[in-house]
Amino acid sequence: MGNMLRRAILVVLLLAISSFAADKLSFWEQYGEALKNASRDGKPVFVEFYADWCVPCRVMEANVFTDSAVVALLKENFHSARLDVDSKKQILCDGKKLSVGKCHLEQMKLKGVPGFAILDSKGKAILTFTGAFSASEFVKFMNKVLYEGFDE
Repeated sequence: MGNMLRRAILVVLLLAISSFAADKLSFWEQYGEALKNASRDGKPVFVEFYADWCVPCRVMEANVFTDSAVVALLKENFHSARLDVDSKKQILCDGKKLSVGKCHLEQMKLKGVPGFAILDSKGKAILTFTGAFSASEFVKFMNKVLYEGFDE
């Protein structure tokens, strides 16, 4: 019975941990859903442009977008979506139907990854920026954007 109890406790702990980890990442929405939700409630959309081969993107995914302060800030203030710049998928980008890569480079004029865009509730870009951040740098920058305006 001792082994069965230990196994049951281990299973419960693993489920709790995986549920907690999944909740931290649950703020990401599909891009199209984020745009629809924004048009309904007026919140802006935060978009991360990433690539699987991008090391800083992976570091931010592991260390920044799992940080409780970052998650809370994004959940409270934005609809958030991630787009893979290598995807051939066509999306609505600033009112034009473009591939994710063309949206990133040509329409948003982002020069690298990770790249970010803040869109108004109608899907129009109001701010774009690139670069890797630590969690504290990201929160500081985003708070400045939120409370001092969208000017760089």
